[in-house]
Parts: sequence; C-alpha cells; structure tokens
Amino acid sequence: MLTYKVYHYKFDKLVALMCEHKDTKSACVERKDNLKYFKKYFEEVQAGTIVKEFPYIDRGFMEDYAGYYSRCFHRYVTVDPALVCISLTNKFRRQELGIS
Repeated sequence: MLTYKVYHYKFDKLVALMCEHKDTKSACVERKDNLKYFKKYFEEVQAGTIVKEFPYIDRGFMEDYAGYYSRCFHRYVTVDPALVCISLTNKFRRQELGIS
C-alpha cells in the first residue's frame, strides 16, 4: 500500500529524508554534486513542500531486478521512498496534501 507524508520544504529536511531510509550519514550525502544542484534549483523554483511516497517501486528498477538481481544470493532492497519537492505555485494545493 502506497503511503505518503508531507513536510514543509527545508534543505536540511530534504537531506535528512534522503539519509533515513538506508541509514546514510548526512555528510556523505551533502558531498554529492547532484544535491548541490537540487539545493540551487529548489531555491530558484521556491519549493515549499516535500512529499515522501513509500514504498515507491520504479519500473526500470523492477525490470533490472527481474533480469539480474533476482538471481543473486545477496538480498537487495527492492523499494525506496520517492521524494517529490513542489513549489508553492504548483497545481497541488496545500489542503489537498493535508498541510496547513
């Protein structure tokens, strides 16, 4: 069953959400170039909300899993959360997402 949680956008919260699922250290995540891009981009579009969907199963991953990972002895994680950041001008209204 797909569930979601809604958070007010803050860069620190985004980093924390990225780290919590696989118990990754925030210092490791913060060094990534794509996170620097996200920070700049979300400031430019004035992101105001983070929606965390869990479990999120990507179709491409499931195809890869079926072709390779399903034959491995090591158990790989098959689901991850999806983090969606939306701006205040997005078509989704804050009420529809359950935040004030």
